[in-house]
Amino acid sequence: MVHVITAAMLLGVFFYRPARDGGKPTAANPSDGGTAETPADHDKFRAARILDESVMLETNLGGSGNESVTAAFELSGRLYLFGETDSQNYDFEGRSEGENTFLIITDLALKPLFYKTFKGGFAKCAHFNTAFLLMTKSERAAELFALDASGTAVLQKEIPLETGEVPLDFVYGYDEQSAVTAIDEIVVAVQMNLKSEPQKKIKLIPFDADFKQKTGRIIYNAYALEYIAGFPYGAGYAFAVNMRSDIGSHMALIVCESPLTLPHKLIPYELNSGRDYLAARVTPYSGGFAALIIDADGSADILTVGFDLNAAQIILLPPHKAKSGELFFDDYEGVFYVYTRSQTDLGRFIEVNPDGPRTTAYDTFSTCRSLTAYRAARGAAYFGCKNMPSPYVAVRYGAGRFSEFAFGGKSENIAELIPFPVDGYIIAVCTSAAKNSKVGGNFGGDDIWLVKIRYE
Repeated sequence: MVHVITAAMLLGVFFYRPARDGGKPTAANPSDGGTAETPADHDKFRAARILDESVMLETNLGGSGNESVTAAFELSGRLYLFGETDSQNYDFEGRSEGENTFLIITDLALKPLFYKTFKGGFAKCAHFNTAFLLMTKSERAAELFALDASGTAVLQKEIPLETGEVPLDFVYGYDEQSAVTAIDEIVVAVQMNLKSEPQKKIKLIPFDADFKQKTGRIIYNAYALEYIAGFPYGAGYAFAVNMRSDIGSHMALIVCESPLTLPHKLIPYELNSGRDYLAARVTPYSGGFAALIIDADGSADILTVGFDLNAAQIILLPPHKAKSGELFFDDYEGVFYVYTRSQTDLGRFIEVNPDGPRTTAYDTFSTCRSLTAYRAARGAAYFGCKNMPSPYVAVRYGAGRFSEFAFGGKSENIAELIPFPVDGYIIAVCTSAAKNSKVGGNFGGDDIWLVKIRYE
């Protein structure tokens, strides 16, 4: 299947408003977490700060409302931050009501270069070559955007929604053998929540490279379908769901060929023991997928499926009364990283070799209340953790060797990590209420807090 991004996107040119120096926020006021700035002297394109020796640079972005970051990317020496805001002052002064999704572009010195807001709340963003696909959602419609590297929307499509419909995800693929990798189809998944049939239908809506809608299909089942994730598979797509009913629960895979007018397959993964479970996380793996599955009693294991989607295997994990968890696969090391959070809020991090007997547990994560970010690069794995009294980053270098560093305080959370292993630093994309002396500024509410930290 050949997937296409149009030439206008691939040849996008950078057009940034010139950045200016000055206008740095003052130190946070311990009483209310605010700054002494007023909109009259505020500079949206200010330089980052050097707070103390624990970090190289840091800056806060936002307004007096609340901001959150949901996706972050690095492209050609620029950071692209996507998320939501309800502020209408400071960095988001002039934002129109209803435009809750934002894109902020900064350089690697954390200086903002570009701000843009979009109609609706954030739904999903993906990076492809030198372009981005963004989906937002509002009460009666979803919006699909194709953005070039400058942040310009070169394509835009409104997707009307009926009452009870919620946009969940979009999926695309590409031909790895093509001289120019390009997208030719995007499939949007929409949950249909009808009062008479809650969560029993998922609508798949395909679009071509010019965002022209094609014929899709509706997936229906007597079980409630709880959407987990979608990914390209073969000549089409696969969508992982949890199937729930009064008599049991298990995971299933919906496999669709392209075009979507062809019949689909639904492959349930009911375990031989009759074990009821739900999948907490699904990730592509070895031509198929892997899922972290958790029973009602808290037993957690890994279910793996390769090219043969009808053949599932279980990797048993050490006992742990889990209520939630995360699963990642490191292609470079060929290992799974599993984080589970117990019913008493104790964290456990283990490394699993799917081709051998090795399963290693790390005490370093035992106090991690939640694993909030993960990235892998050049043989190292990076983990962002929430803990008290501050968040911290753990870096695994191989052979079980970890380095850890904490920063900020109890009001900070790590949303994304962007590592630069050649240069030995990492940029942590966080949110911060900044009511402590460890953050250099705050406009009120939850700001975006960017922190550049050297770890080698």
